[in-house]
Amino acid sequence: MQNWWRKIKIWQLIVGTCGVFLLGIAVFLLVTQQEKEDKELLIETSSTTEVTVDTKKEQEQANNKSKSSKIYVDISGAVKHPGVYQLTQGARLFDLLKQAGGLTEDAAIQTVNQAMIIQDQQKIIILTQAQAESLDTESINNNGNLEEKSDGKSPKEAGKININQADLTQLQQLSGIGEKKAQSIIDYRNENGSFKTIEDLAKVTGIGEKTVEKLRDSITI
Repeated sequence: MQNWWRKIKIWQLIVGTCGVFLLGIAVFLLVTQQEKEDKELLIETSSTTEVTVDTKKEQEQANNKSKSSKIYVDISGAVKHPGVYQLTQGARLFDLLKQAGGLTEDAAIQTVNQAMIIQDQQKIIILTQAQAESLDTESINNNGNLEEKSDGKSPKEAGKININQADLTQLQQLSGIGEKKAQSIIDYRNENGSFKTIEDLAKVTGIGEKTVEKLRDSITI
């Protein structure tokens, strides 16, 4: 009888131990599965956040690029519809003339360079035949359009280049200004508007105060 009771206790001990062991395994698997699900949720949330941030950055960059690519030009004289027009950066004079309704019948077409690239805030005056005949050739700039005079003098008479209106080729005529620096000047104008003073030229990347002093007698605004 004692042997039988001893066997029962041994079996109870074995069953209890197995139960505790199985319960421990079940708890371990449950905790592991929960940690895995939490980790996957964290990765998914992080990926969604990154996609959202990247999308916002792309939209902001696209908006900034769109704003910086717009320019405004004032055209008057022998055109059908004088006024201020909005164009995209890099547009040429013939694009502007289309918006302005084209040239009038009395326009001095021989003085118009329709292939020239126009710049933001530029003022363009198209001559009539009568005006072209009454003006000497020094009153017409290298682009083939009438340039606004300063103190009654034409740009050639003054012997200076207007850094607010000069194109890439004209800017490279300045001493020490190559294509890269000339483009930087144009980019500065497109982003910040016209130069208010000659000293503002020093704000352009690659151009320092010494260069400005060197060019002072060769430029105007």
